[in-house]
Amino acid sequence: MSASTPAASATTQGLPSWRGYLAALITIPAAALLTMVPHQFLWGSGFANGWLDRQLFTAPIPLPKVALLLLMLASLALHEVIHGVGYTLFGRVSWNQVEFGARWTHLLVYARCHAPLSRSALLKALLLPAVVLGMVPAAVGLAFGLGWLTWYGFMLLVFATGDFCTLWRMWRERALRCGEG
Repeated sequence: MSASTPAASATTQGLPSWRGYLAALITIPAAALLTMVPHQFLWGSGFANGWLDRQLFTAPIPLPKVALLLLMLASLALHEVIHGVGYTLFGRVSWNQVEFGARWTHLLVYARCHAPLSRSALLKALLLPAVVLGMVPAAVGLAFGLGWLTWYGFMLLVFATGDFCTLWRMWRERALRCGEG
């Protein structure tokens, strides 16, 4: 992969730390406005004063903290697999052109497509995990008053911060090739 590919350089080289923090500072409140705040207004249950602990660890299916950590780690892996599915589905590339890996120095896991993709295919593949793992669970949690599911959707939207950064950079630089996502 060449460093001159905009989508690749947005993620492979890592964002400078201040940009990563800025992206998180934007994504966290935006995700909260889409998930946690509506849940508060719809169901009247606050996310403060231990409410989240009660939702996650005591009702109706309590999750021990270790199980919650394992769920989040598994969700990160699933997030990348969904990128790979998006590359093959929307970009019509073969599965062997998709690579999965990790950059432990950046605490980053990724799915990379080695074939050129159209802007439309890349956009869909980058958004797919945020929709499937973030927006859908949050919508179900909001619809049925399931705070733990709303929280899960919130967290997975936050996990998609790197994807949103890649989309932003792609939009700015009109990238035509898929990098790490």
